[in-house]
Amino acid sequence: MTKYYVSDLIKALNLNIDDSLEFAFKNDRAIEIPEVNRVGLELAGYRQFVELKRILVLGTNEFGYIAQMNDDDLYDCFDFLLCEQTPCLIASRNNELPKIIVDIAKQKDIPIIRWSGSTSRLLLQVYAILDEWFAPKELVSGTLMQINGKGVLIKGPSGIGKSEIALELMKKGYNLVSDDSVEVYLYDNRLVGKAPKLIRNMIEIRGVGILDVTQLFGHGIVSEQAQIDYVIELSKWDKKLTYERVGDNRLIENILGIDLEKLVLPVSEGRSMAAVIEVSVTNFKLQENGINVSLDFAKRIETELKEKNNVQ
Repeated sequence: MTKYYVSDLIKALNLNIDDSLEFAFKNDRAIEIPEVNRVGLELAGYRQFVELKRILVLGTNEFGYIAQMNDDDLYDCFDFLLCEQTPCLIASRNNELPKIIVDIAKQKDIPIIRWSGSTSRLLLQVYAILDEWFAPKELVSGTLMQINGKGVLIKGPSGIGKSEIALELMKKGYNLVSDDSVEVYLYDNRLVGKAPKLIRNMIEIRGVGILDVTQLFGHGIVSEQAQIDYVIELSKWDKKLTYERVGDNRLIENILGIDLEKLVLPVSEGRSMAAVIEVSVTNFKLQENGINVSLDFAKRIETELKEKNNVQ
């Protein structure tokens, strides 16, 4: 599992490591849990259930309370809060910390980060970063596209034409998220896919080579991430098999404990798979809205048979 440190957090917040620190720390400290502690009751002496592994945040309200604390209480409080397990302390609005707190942090080599913006904005950014770092994740083989507002994960064996299909879909104006491999994260019971950094914006077409799709179609053709709603698995057409003709050959694909609806599509020469996928996504959206053409067709056949039987 990847480990993350205070220096990683500073970079993720787009801060200059030299300008944003109260003092230079000697040893980088690990961030072990995706939680933040906005100090509140602890200032008043209530220390039960305090998680000392959390990042500490001080906002304007906290600084107002700290200003009326005496030195003994201030020392006692922050000597407890700033311990070996504490990754760092972040002070918003560039508020100036009392010398007592700075001295404790410096003595224990705990970084103090200055943040010029509001506390609410700081918390939003820090939680977004921590959510991404600590979210359950899985590397999935496949191509992720955004088609008609849906995140579609296209899977299938190597060489079946996933990248070529993605290229055709991009020519139709749909967005690529990632080709070949997808980093899948679990956020709040939703699966979100992103491109691994190494292959971002890239697509490989056999016989042509590796292409940067932003140079072909412009930067708007790529989405940084997309929620995964639907899985399409491509398989080689087998003449010996009998394929469903009414469109009910949907299955379930489980990724990180989340069930996604999956459609298996056979690939054969002369079949426009980009068009088939585009239509299947539209049909998927219709079914989400309670419109099932296959079911309606089956009912129509059943009604027709009943009418014939009654005539006889």
